[in-house]
Amino acid sequence: MTAFQPDKVSTEEFHVDETTKVMTSTMTRTYKYHYLKDKVNRCTVVKLPLSKQSHMLLVLPHEGTTLGHIENKLLTNLMGGWHKNLQEGLLELSLPKFSLSSLIDIHDLLTTMNRSLGATLLGSQAEFSQLSNTSPFSIDKAMNNVMFEMSGEAAEPQARTTEAGVAVRLSINRPFFFSIIEEHYESILLLGKISNPTL
Repeated sequence: MTAFQPDKVSTEEFHVDETTKVMTSTMTRTYKYHYLKDKVNRCTVVKLPLSKQSHMLLVLPHEGTTLGHIENKLLTNLMGGWHKNLQEGLLELSLPKFSLSSLIDIHDLLTTMNRSLGATLLGSQAEFSQLSNTSPFSIDKAMNNVMFEMSGEAAEPQARTTEAGVAVRLSINRPFFFSIIEEHYESILLLGKISNPTL
């Protein structure tokens, strides 16, 4: 993967809320990124290429706008609209190192979505005859375990290039959203929010 490759790493303030600040390891890179300032939804969106098959969208609410304001509007068509309107420009982008992990019981998730869905897909009404000749065949537990880390340390080495022009400075130094998107079908593989990168 060609993950975010910092030109420098420093310790910077991250504003968790109006009264709480934490010091976090921050990566900075000046590069031509695709981004946009969405004045209607009051946020800035930046596209980071991760590999040939995927990219990341960073969504930073503008000053005075909460994550909740954006979260209420965060629909697939909104993200698709952002992607279509991105413009290339020189950014000096500062991004905290962060990680996100999640362990979800799929049966519980399906049941929460729709009571009959859990039974139909994994429970007593599920059809698993293609998996086993044993009848009845059932699944005791199905878990989804996700771990994502943004550190820049696993990036493939690339030749450093000096970008011409005056860079717009963008510091991701307050709570933000991110999504990992598959390139071909524009499928959302992971959607998360970071309120405090030190946790």
